[in-house]
Amino acid sequence: MRGTDDPLTSLVFRESNPARLSAWSGELRYTESNAGSLQQWITYRFHLRGDVQAKRPQPGSEPRREPSLPFYFGADDTAPYGAQGTYSCTPWPEYTYAEQWSADGTLPLSYVGAPGTFFGEGGMDLDARTGTLMLGADAFVTANYNHGGIPVVGQLPIPWYVIGNNWHAFTLDPSLGIETGMLTQTMARSMGPAGACGDEQVTSRLEWDAVPLQFPPDPDAAR
Repeated sequence: MRGTDDPLTSLVFRESNPARLSAWSGELRYTESNAGSLQQWITYRFHLRGDVQAKRPQPGSEPRREPSLPFYFGADDTAPYGAQGTYSCTPWPEYTYAEQWSADGTLPLSYVGAPGTFFGEGGMDLDARTGTLMLGADAFVTANYNHGGIPVVGQLPIPWYVIGNNWHAFTLDPSLGIETGMLTQTMARSMGPAGACGDEQVTSRLEWDAVPLQFPPDPDAAR
């Protein structure tokens, strides 16, 4: 197994030359614009690691790179998140519906999933130069509702996201860096009791900047 702490590869009682894991460091930013001034956001700061190094299947053979690459988040990755804004409407005389969001915090990474954490997993097809990614956060936005003068406190989960799996995949440039990308979605949300305030537009956006490959393959490592 390759790694930055133990960079040797063992194969049938043979060892390769030392080679570092390659890495991608960047962030994915999610924002949601809801009714009125309601909005929430979360930024996944990641340090992905994976082995893109070519290897010899047997002594004297040509080095060959595995096309399928799982990658792993770093233990120090974090995801700051927040929410704010208000919305109100008066569907009937002397009846006002109001909604207010609030949240502010930073989630640590968890490999198994736990309250107050986030996790991510995915992989790359190096031949097709595409990748998939699933992100999840076990955190909530506090929603304060007011139904005609009756206050109610609720929680809204932060959405999960999937990039890939025949939906949208991120792409890699020829040097295996992650290319800039953005996913957007617009839907209608019924507001107020039984939708009495009508439908409002909700726009979600997940975007990321270009991320260069760190520690590219070392041609001497496969000798």
